[in-house]
Amino acid sequence: MSKFILICLGFCLTLSLHAQLSEGIAIPLSQRSSVSLLPMITVDFSQHHSPFYQEKNKKNELKEIGYIIPFQNVLNQDKSRASKLEDGYLWRYEFIAANALALNVYFSKYKLPKGAMLYAINADYSTILGGFGEHNNNELNNFAFSLLAGDKIYLEYFEPYDAAFEAELEMEGLGYVFRDFEEGSKAVVKDFGDAESCQVNVRCTEGTGKDNQIRSVVRILVKNGNWLGWCSGTVMNNTANNCKPYLLTADHCALNNNNYATGADKNQWVFYFNYESSNCSSPSTDNNIPYSTLIGGITRAQSLDGGGIQGSDFLLLELNSYIPNDYNVYYAGWSLDIIENYPYIIHHPSGDLKKISSGRGTTTEDTWGGRILNTHLAMSWASTVNGHGTTEGGSSGGPLFNSNGLVIGTLTGGYTSCDELYAFDYFGSMKYHFNPQGNLTSTNHLKPWLANGNNNASWAGRNSNLCTHGISVNEVANEITLNIYPNPSKGIFHIALEENLAVNIKVIDILGRIVWQENQENANNLLAIDLSNQSNGVYFIQISHEKGIGSKKIVLQK
Repeated sequence: MSKFILICLGFCLTLSLHAQLSEGIAIPLSQRSSVSLLPMITVDFSQHHSPFYQEKNKKNELKEIGYIIPFQNVLNQDKSRASKLEDGYLWRYEFIAANALALNVYFSKYKLPKGAMLYAINADYSTILGGFGEHNNNELNNFAFSLLAGDKIYLEYFEPYDAAFEAELEMEGLGYVFRDFEEGSKAVVKDFGDAESCQVNVRCTEGTGKDNQIRSVVRILVKNGNWLGWCSGTVMNNTANNCKPYLLTADHCALNNNNYATGADKNQWVFYFNYESSNCSSPSTDNNIPYSTLIGGITRAQSLDGGGIQGSDFLLLELNSYIPNDYNVYYAGWSLDIIENYPYIIHHPSGDLKKISSGRGTTTEDTWGGRILNTHLAMSWASTVNGHGTTEGGSSGGPLFNSNGLVIGTLTGGYTSCDELYAFDYFGSMKYHFNPQGNLTSTNHLKPWLANGNNNASWAGRNSNLCTHGISVNEVANEITLNIYPNPSKGIFHIALEENLAVNIKVIDILGRIVWQENQENANNLLAIDLSNQSNGVYFIQISHEKGIGSKKIVLQK
């Protein structure tokens, strides 16, 4: 999704529209319909019993930040509780869970017909996720969406009267986060979220010249059974340069209480791109961060070594969909070198904004579990201009880059903190990820996937603008390329089309009102829309043409 600035609308609602491979206009039907709607179906989870968890001090274990409250419910089962719109049914749910920092929903069954649409909204309608639809169907038939701040969320599901089949839309439970998530309405004194105060934002001077590497790192919301946790990971390039959406993280990110996450669990992992501050300081809330997400991945290779006890602790996933070009991701390169001066890690400590920690000295080969030698690289951290970056829970799986910006390891664990600045952390080495001991199969080392079975000792990274899969989150349902600039704009927006078409253009405000409309019988490749007489805020440009309907979000900021 194209990046945009979030501002205060006329009624002082700060709208946060985070991208999560969705299509259609990101305004729930309840905000667009003129039909009188039935009351919401309310489900209150406030009396649920919290499961027991034991605090973990080692970084090579998943740090639980939340859990799933089991709740089996078919959202579209009872049509008597749905509002009847002109063209379909609309079910509206309200989920409440007292004292939650954030909530989301996990679906054990998810299969939607064409035209159906699902939205998730926070309590004050300042964050809207969706619409999710048929394009989110997958082989495992399950789904999830990213976290929404607060202890109350709304779901809206629309199904056309003429749908080819009734949706399979069954909840598995409500995701309940109790720590390591900043409440959207609260400002913080120093650092955003829960990372320790010594950590350094990636857009500080310590990150200068490292933009590509910064763009390759993602935050991961991990699901393992009924537990949730944070990890870090890296989008990786391979020697075919084909922009396969490979994501490298740590084996122990999928391990909790000696149980590995299942394939169905990983299909509900949430991957956050560009979750970072735009400068060295931190915003007051994450509503001001235009991050994007994708859902789910398939295991391609995994060390299955108890989180580095008997190996180098890696997990390679292939994401369920190509990464949209407008996520502006970088596919990181890699190297099998082990002796490197002043490497650095980019990571999400405690699930917080993306941080950078600068290495002190030279890497040395070491071991984590003590059973197999030279599986890991040891590194301690240096004091820098803006802090003394270390690592924390949530940093796990984060990449160690060498001075050439190539990944040489992934974080297993260690003993550093803001109170232990000069202790050591341990990274499973790419060399061992490629060449582990024992019998090699295609699923227990990285060479078949990142080197296509060849003997390359290193490979350069790749920018997403060189990718040819040609998909962007705003073009999922379109057959033409639609670019709008400048965005944000002070009034004049230019629309670039790849060909001349007869089009109908509408501009829709956040309340669903058409504020500008025009038909063009033979639109030129470049059109101009003047919204200078409208109020500042977020709008949606919708273009209808013979090949379909497309829409993009725009921001008017005069």
